[in-house]
Amino acid sequence: MKSTIIITIVLIMTLFTGCKDMGKKAAVVLKNNGINVESGDSVSILGNGTIITTTKRISTASVNGIELKYTGKVTMQVTDTANGINIDESSADISFSGSEIKQTELQISYNEFKPQDATIYLENSTFKARSKSGKPVLIFRIEGVIPRNLKLNIKTDSGDINLTAMQDNPLVSLSSDSGDITIKQAKKWQQASAETDSGDIYFEINQVQNMQVKTDSGDLDISNSNISNLNATTDSGDIHLKNTKIAKRHFSQGSGDLYEE
Repeated sequence: MKSTIIITIVLIMTLFTGCKDMGKKAAVVLKNNGINVESGDSVSILGNGTIITTTKRISTASVNGIELKYTGKVTMQVTDTANGINIDESSADISFSGSEIKQTELQISYNEFKPQDATIYLENSTFKARSKSGKPVLIFRIEGVIPRNLKLNIKTDSGDINLTAMQDNPLVSLSSDSGDITIKQAKKWQQASAETDSGDIYFEINQVQNMQVKTDSGDLDISNSNISNLNATTDSGDIHLKNTKIAKRHFSQGSGDLYEE
């Protein structure tokens, strides 16, 4: 059994055409294993963790002309992350907060055709989605509290990536095409990379040995950081440095400007 958690979100359809807010219905809040569960939620206990599925009419999305009026959320606790977390997903926002906990708790939010229609499940270390109706399932957010010193390899196409309070990480690799990448309250990283096409990159890391950053049209903002070796590349984006110490730097810029404070 592999110790690395490979998390690949497999969507039935991936074309997302938009969403809008709708009224949130009131519900009685119950308790299950320390996690809030609303009245009417379905709860399943699996061998590799606890999955709580909730459904509320919060927002609507359209996938290939099919309106998905309901949202659901799956919470899973996983302890086998010895070799890190890998996520390769197309459109969801990714948000992780580091903690001293030993196990990983991930929440996956999604749009579905009708209440309790979708099922998110783990198969061979891969998250998958299916629906009873055969209609699409649109995953729009993956978030959670994770051990703060994990290796991370996260890829997304249009989603944002947000990391907070990650510490003592041996390897962090982040990639998003049009989404932004934000790293805050991080320290003592060894090897890290962040890459976007049009998204902006912002980070504050107290002590990082090697950092490689690349963006085409996005801006790069670095604040309150201490970096031993920084390699930064932009085409048309600007580079902003504020209260940052860099022992060794290599900047490659096209039409963007460099600002230092």
